[in-house]
Amino acid sequence: MKKILLILLFFLGQNVFCQEYHFDRIIQYKYLSSSFTGIQVITICFDSKDLSHYIMSRTWGEELDTYFFDTKNQIYHRYKTYDINKSNIPEYWYSFKTNDSTKTARLNELCTSISLDQTEVDNTSSKLLLTEYKNDKKKKILYQIEVIAKPYDIAVLGLITKALESHFLFCEKIKISQKGLPTSLKMFSGSNIKNEITLIKESTTHFNFTVNQKEIKIKD
Repeated sequence: MKKILLILLFFLGQNVFCQEYHFDRIIQYKYLSSSFTGIQVITICFDSKDLSHYIMSRTWGEELDTYFFDTKNQIYHRYKTYDINKSNIPEYWYSFKTNDSTKTARLNELCTSISLDQTEVDNTSSKLLLTEYKNDKKKKILYQIEVIAKPYDIAVLGLITKALESHFLFCEKIKISQKGLPTSLKMFSGSNIKNEITLIKESTTHFNFTVNQKEIKIKD
């Protein structure tokens, strides 16, 4: 895990033709899934003063995929480290333009077939159970996501759950406090757990991430 953090700190470099972004929080999870063997480590970095950009990295054996998301400019950049045991230098791969307004509109269409229940586990955490049904009649369940979250000083609940599952868990019509930090996330397909994610580390940090404007290659 220390090697993963060292790789992320590579982005302290090169300021020529670069746009610089600051980060001050690191959150780390272990990820188990029925679709692959072994344990993945997911690291999320963000700036507590500006949540419009964040980093998400994910291990795949000895490889590390790193994504820098710039939601303000609706673009993300992907980097690749092929052997985290031999190299601390991630290679820029490509960039991709996003359209969050289109995604939000599509999500709000799906909201008619989604329900969210919240219960208090104890004085320090709450449980969110999101259920997606086959249609708005809400008779056949497609899947469920259970999130255990503890109070947090920054409104990152939606950001982190989206990064962990690449899924917008919260529709605009669902009003819920975003000041929570997921400590556990389970995705169920039927009665079986498909994915299980557990918090292993949270800490403060201070580093800058730079994007070289000259090397950006937009992928169609």
